[in-house]
Amino acid sequence: MPRLIENPNNAIPPDFASEEFAEARAELTNEAVDDAQAAQILANLWRITNNKDRAQWERQEEEDAAAAEEAQRLAAEENAQRQREQREEEEAAHQEERKKNKSKFNPIRDVGVPSDPVVIPDPYAVRKMAKGDYCELFYFTNNGIDEASRTVLEADPDALVMMPSQNGTNAWIPAAAVRNPKARVIKDEHLSWEEFNEAAPRMILSMRDNDWDPKRVNIATDGVMHEILSRERLCFYISRSRGVAGT
Repeated sequence: MPRLIENPNNAIPPDFASEEFAEARAELTNEAVDDAQAAQILANLWRITNNKDRAQWERQEEEDAAAAEEAQRLAAEENAQRQREQREEEEAAHQEERKKNKSKFNPIRDVGVPSDPVVIPDPYAVRKMAKGDYCELFYFTNNGIDEASRTVLEADPDALVMMPSQNGTNAWIPAAAVRNPKARVIKDEHLSWEEFNEAAPRMILSMRDNDWDPKRVNIATDGVMHEILSRERLCFYISRSRGVAGT
């Protein structure tokens, strides 16, 4: 069925009794149908045709509306698909950027500027603490930390040495993480009172930072407190004895 161009609801019925339709009326007149009846027949035929056109127009508008809605839906789906693909491409590019430049995306802790100086012990001591092994207190004294800073500056950062691991096999490790044979390490029992006070809190903090068993940390803390109390008592008795001797 041909598509209607004009809305039949707006059509105005012609005057079939006018001279314009005289020939059409003549085709319908006979002994039973006069001129007026022929005009009415023409008007009825026009009305029947117009009603059919109106029904077709209504279907046509419904089809047009459905087609427009479907086109809008397809366009929305296509747009959504493009946006998904764009997001996926951007995410893939972001992931690739994260792989290539990991340092750009490392999280930064929201903490204030530290007021205390940063303490970085000798790599040998750091490795010992990380493994949960014993390490001399000297490495946590001021002198030990100063010695470590000089050693790190002098050491070759790419140098490796072979050392036995915990499972019995040998492994290559950075040379900076091996005890420096030239380091003048003072045994724990020979540390001065000031050096002990410098090193003990730092070593306990390192134990906690390296997730040592809390029981081991508590034992170490108790030992430090016992040593402090013992040395304080010793200092007290020495000062008291000096006072008695002077009287």
